[in-house]
Amino acid sequence: MTLKYNPFKYSKLSKKRLLSLTDEQFIYCFNSECGKPGCTHSGEIYLKGLRYEFNNRNWNYSVIKNESGGFNLAKRNEVYLNENKLRLKKIENMRTETYPKRAYRHFLKYDQYCNLYNYGFIDLFFDINESTLFIKEADHSYNTERELEFPLDNEDKSFDVVLENYLINFFSYRYNFFGIPKYENSEIFSKEAFDIMYEKGLALRLVREKSAIDLYSENELIKYCKSKALHPRPVGGSNPGNWEAECPSGRNHHIMISAKFNEWGCGYCRKKGDIILLKEWYESKHKIE
Repeated sequence: MTLKYNPFKYSKLSKKRLLSLTDEQFIYCFNSECGKPGCTHSGEIYLKGLRYEFNNRNWNYSVIKNESGGFNLAKRNEVYLNENKLRLKKIENMRTETYPKRAYRHFLKYDQYCNLYNYGFIDLFFDINESTLFIKEADHSYNTERELEFPLDNEDKSFDVVLENYLINFFSYRYNFFGIPKYENSEIFSKEAFDIMYEKGLALRLVREKSAIDLYSENELIKYCKSKALHPRPVGGSNPGNWEAECPSGRNHHIMISAKFNEWGCGYCRKKGDIILLKEWYESKHKIE
């Protein structure tokens, strides 16, 4: 049986895959859950992961909190992101019909390897209308699926060019896959074309990271993390202000840094703040006896 994708249900998956979602993709995943009835044990896990990721991204999500501190997932609570704050969609713009079934076509299967460990196959499917690219990802390691959508520009491009641009951008994000993706088969692209797109994606990531370093290497949070050997680095996404660094707690996870707003946060440790709070936390964890 194919399971509907829930990015928060599987803890091992969520640790890295949540970071792979762009802001738009994450908002889409949340809005897809609005209006669904009932709350099972897996739903509780979902809410836990949801809260973690909102904090991890330093978003203000008070608009969807209820009086008990939980989340209101009513259909009317679909949201959009504006300046790191969630805002409710206008009622007249909300979707009231059920999501349509897509005529998905398979276009790529790849495997994932990291340090000789096989993370399993991924199958990608697509559907395109006049203004949107729809992608369905089937992860055979976790028996899960997720559906994403991406707005297209107004240029008249063939579907293979659209998919090529999608894959190059996909490969440019550090957490979209584990280790190194290995081509298996495709109805559209050859292995040679796949390898070229992968290299272009890595090159795009380097360009973004260089841009982020040029913009924020002198940022006080970034400089402080460097001085304490927390190894800050750009996440590599489209926002150069998004960075990560090793957690001052010494545990095996990262804090997220918004260099643009001089803020940081750790969803695991439930801490966040400015440069002063980061210094206080670091010093409390590294007191000289």
